[in-house]
Amino acid sequence: MTFLCDFFIALSFDVCNIEITLIRNPIDTMKKHLLVYPLAVFVFSGTLLVLLALYAAKSGLNSLYFVSISALIICMGSILLALIAGRLFVSLRRRQAAEQSLFETLSSLLQIQAGDFASHEEMCEAMRSSVRKHEKNCEELRVIFDSIQEAVISIDRQGMVSSMNMTAEKLTGYKLNELAGKPVDNVLKINDVHTQNAESVPWDEIIAAGMRFEMVSAQMTDRFGNEKYISINAFPVYGPDSSISGAACVIHDVTETYFTSQQLHKREEFIEDVFASVQEGISVLNRELDILFTNNM
Repeated sequence: MTFLCDFFIALSFDVCNIEITLIRNPIDTMKKHLLVYPLAVFVFSGTLLVLLALYAAKSGLNSLYFVSISALIICMGSILLALIAGRLFVSLRRRQAAEQSLFETLSSLLQIQAGDFASHEEMCEAMRSSVRKHEKNCEELRVIFDSIQEAVISIDRQGMVSSMNMTAEKLTGYKLNELAGKPVDNVLKINDVHTQNAESVPWDEIIAAGMRFEMVSAQMTDRFGNEKYISINAFPVYGPDSSISGAACVIHDVTETYFTSQQLHKREEFIEDVFASVQEGISVLNRELDILFTNNM
């Protein structure tokens, strides 16, 4: 009986090892142990029956006692075999269920990640397309802005230069990267043509109250010291929400016109002096015989 108990204990430990091996390699383990253990149990049972038969014959035991012991051994072996097979089968089913669940979970994650990746790529491509379109529109607006014949300078609400076109760069002698973020009064210093008094564009009032400012005749000096005659029209700039986001001014270079008018004015004065110096009376008439000019004689 001690030998029988030792066998069952060893068999139990071996079953635990089978389950551990089953987790690592279920197919090979099932093929191996589902064939080996029934054979081992039957060999052990047969050997034990033979030993019991010899012992019974030697001891003079009756056949009923021998049959009972044999039936008990066969039943215990069958029960043990059923337990081993059942545990192996349950472990295998659990293993397969866990693998199936893991496979489904990984498949779902991969599908989600693939969908997210595709959506992310589509979103990035849409953003890149929008940026390219925006850059193209900005480039077109910049070309139009630089093609304007008048100088245009824009400022933000703090009175700092934010943009200027190429005509403004030629007029002032400064580049945009030199003036961007600097006060507009640093570049736009003007004087009244008639009084020669320093004047300034009321930027604060334009931005705060939305007023417009116009100065027909003004004088300015560029960065190289050249005097230029200009006319200025300043006005507020409104943002998308209809609030004032800054201001801008359009500057028209009238230097050539100013000098031409000055030459004509001097010529008129010269002619008047000539007429005034003549001793006889002279009158100038048009085709309708209207008097245009007469001297004092």
